[in-house]
Amino acid sequence: MNTTADRQLNQLKAVLDSWFQRSVSRRQSFDVLAQLAGPTSGKQCLCVVAEDMLVSSEIAARGGNWEAVSILDPPGPVASCLFGDQLHGLEGEGIPFPDQSYDLVLLEGAIEFLE
Repeated sequence: MNTTADRQLNQLKAVLDSWFQRSVSRRQSFDVLAQLAGPTSGKQCLCVVAEDMLVSSEIAARGGNWEAVSILDPPGPVASCLFGDQLHGLEGEGIPFPDQSYDLVLLEGAIEFLE
C-alpha cells in the first residue's frame, strides 16, 4: 500500500540511512559489533534498544530473524520506524520472551540504562 504513512516511513528510513553512512563513530561501532556478532543469517536474534539504534538496525539488516525490545516507554519514533512490528516493550522487570529464545542478544547503546 502507498499511504501517506508509508511514504513518510520511507523518507525517514532514507534520512536515517544517510545519517548512519555519514557517521564515522556509528560505522566504527557497526564494524566492532558485526565482528563480535558473527554471521546472523539463520539465527534468532534480539536487539535491546534505547535511544540510538541505527547500528543495531544495520546489523539486523545483515540477516537473521530479529525482534527488538525497547527499554524506553514508550519507544521512540525512530525505533518504531526501524523495527516496526518486531519492536516490543518491556514487561515489568524483564524481557517478554522465555529464557534461551535467542542465539544472539545485542545490547548496543542500551546496557548503560540497565541495572
